[in-house]
Amino acid sequence: IAAAVTGGIAGFATNPLDIIKTRMMTASAGSLTGPIAAAQILLKDGGPRAFFTGAGARVAWLMPFTTIYFGCIELTKRSLASFRAESELVSIAPAATGGNHAT
Repeated sequence: IAAAVTGGIAGFATNPLDIIKTRMMTASAGSLTGPIAAAQILLKDGGPRAFFTGAGARVAWLMPFTTIYFGCIELTKRSLASFRAESELVSIAPAATGGNHAT
């Protein structure tokens, strides 16, 4: 649940940057001089609400994505930690027996 909440907050907070990026990518060549110019035009044309156009869809997409993403990261970390612990036990075994292996 924490991953979903943080994903939603991050999606909403960064939506204005995504809107500006999209405007710059879809603008004709040379019509925008940079992100500040894009933000000024966006503010002039649509007001402050224009920066949050599509925020609901972005949040709805990022909440399950971050939940799955962080879940996979945690599962991978635990699996690797378990694998590492088992590998260390195997590498310690010859040293514990004096390095001699019965054949």
